[in-house]
Amino acid sequence: MEDDGDRIGDDFGGDQGHAEEEDLEGLRCVSLSEAFVIMEERQKVSPVAEKNAEMFRLYKKYTEEFQKFRNSMTLKQLRDRLVNYEISADGRKLNDYEAAMLMNLIPRTAQEAIEMLPQLKRCDEAKIAEIVKHLEKSQHSQE
Repeated sequence: MEDDGDRIGDDFGGDQGHAEEEDLEGLRCVSLSEAFVIMEERQKVSPVAEKNAEMFRLYKKYTEEFQKFRNSMTLKQLRDRLVNYEISADGRKLNDYEAAMLMNLIPRTAQEAIEMLPQLKRCDEAKIAEIVKHLEKSQHSQE
């Protein structure tokens, strides 16, 4: 069985058909900053096939332009903190999609985060405010 790192590189620019559900097992949603790091690492390990080189270059350029976090250590710590942070009284935590979107969008307030990600409405707004504050602090700490 292939590991996720190989799947990212091998599938890059490949078949544009619909993914089967079993093809998505083991994959997770990542932020643009994380995607850029993955692409950088993939490029160091092995060159991109010539037929996919232009698409890879364009995707990498896009992720580089819109990434919010440039420090790999900050990025890893932020991801770990977001997916392990309890955001409601029942112990609910952010899923990969919610964490990635918050890392991409960097909302300025809890209300803005909830407007951008309506599924956060069922969460404690004070907890969302703490996350927003941590996102801002993380972003400023790498400047």
